[in-house]
Amino acid sequence: MSADPDFNHFILQQEGKLVELWYMDSFAELVGQRGPLKEVATAGSLHKNLKKLIQEHIGIESLKGDLLGLMDRVVNRTLDSWTTGRVEVRSATAKMTMDLSLSIMLGYDPLTTDPNLSKMFTEFRRGLLSFPLKLPGTVLHSCLQNQKKIMTMIMDTMKSKRGQRCDLSSSSAVEAPTLANYDMLDRLIDDEKLQTSVSDRGIGYVMFALLFANAETIPAVLTLVMKLLHENPLAMEELVKENEEILRARESKEGEVTWKEYKSMNFTMNVINEILRLNGSLGIIRRAIDDIHVNGYVIPKGWTIAVMPTAVHMNSDSYEDPLSFNPCRWKL
Repeated sequence: MSADPDFNHFILQQEGKLVELWYMDSFAELVGQRGPLKEVATAGSLHKNLKKLIQEHIGIESLKGDLLGLMDRVVNRTLDSWTTGRVEVRSATAKMTMDLSLSIMLGYDPLTTDPNLSKMFTEFRRGLLSFPLKLPGTVLHSCLQNQKKIMTMIMDTMKSKRGQRCDLSSSSAVEAPTLANYDMLDRLIDDEKLQTSVSDRGIGYVMFALLFANAETIPAVLTLVMKLLHENPLAMEELVKENEEILRARESKEGEVTWKEYKSMNFTMNVINEILRLNGSLGIIRRAIDDIHVNGYVIPKGWTIAVMPTAVHMNSDSYEDPLSFNPCRWKL
C-alpha cells in the first residue's frame, strides 16, 4: 500500500508494462475480469485506447455541446421530484446518476429508465466485500443474477445497434445516427481497433464496469457534498449567492446552463475541488507482472500493489488542517 505521490505516479505509468489491473475475487466475477474483460485489462495498448475513447465521449468538447444540457435537464428533473416529502439522498442520487449514465452510455431515455437498475447496482456494493461463494442464497450469487439481467440489457442494446448498422449499409433509406444521439456504446462499436481485438461481450463488460463505477462513486460524493454544505452554512451561502447571480443574469430564466456560465462558477469549482480532495479516488489496485525495482527495494512478481491517492490529500505539509472542509483554500 502506497501513499507516496512519486511512487504512485510511477506505478500508474506502468500499466501493461510492469503492472496489470487486479480485483478481489468477488469484484472480478461481477465485472468479467476472469472472462471477456480480461482481454482488455491485460492488453496495455487496448486499455489506453479504451480510455481515450471514453474521454473523448465525455470530455470538454462534449460538455460544450449536448452533454452539459443533458446533465442540467436530468438534475433539474430530479431536484423537482425532491420538493415534497422526505428524500433519502444516497438512493435518490443513485437513481439520478443511473438515468444520466444510461443516457450517455447506451442512449436510453432518462424518463423511461427502469428504477430497479439503480437498486441493482447499489446491491453490488454488498457483493464486493462478500465471501466469493456463488451458492444460491449468498450475497454474491444474488449480485451475479442481477449482473446477468443488466448484461442481457446491454447485449440486447448492442445487438440492436449492430442491426441498425447492417440496415444502414443495405438501404439508403435508413438514417445514420447523428452526433446528438451517438452514445458511448456507438463509439465503442465503431472503433476499428476494438472491433478486431475485443469481442462484443468484452465491450459489454466494459459498459457494465463503467455503469457500476458511476453508480458507486458519484452518489457517494454527492451525498458528502450535501452533508458538508449543511454543516458549513457560510460556504453554502456563498455557493447559493454565486449561482443566483448567474440565474439573474440570464435572458431566459428557463434556459439550460451554458459552458460560459459553468466556467464562471469559481466558488462552485472551489467546492468541487475540496470535495474531491476529501473524497477523491478510491484505492487503485494493480498486480506486478514482473519484479519491480524501486529505490533499492524489490516488489516481487505477482504481488498486489494498492495505490492510495487520497492519502496524499490528507498530508498536512501540503494542506493546512487537511481534515476540515474549507473550499476557500482553493481561492486564488
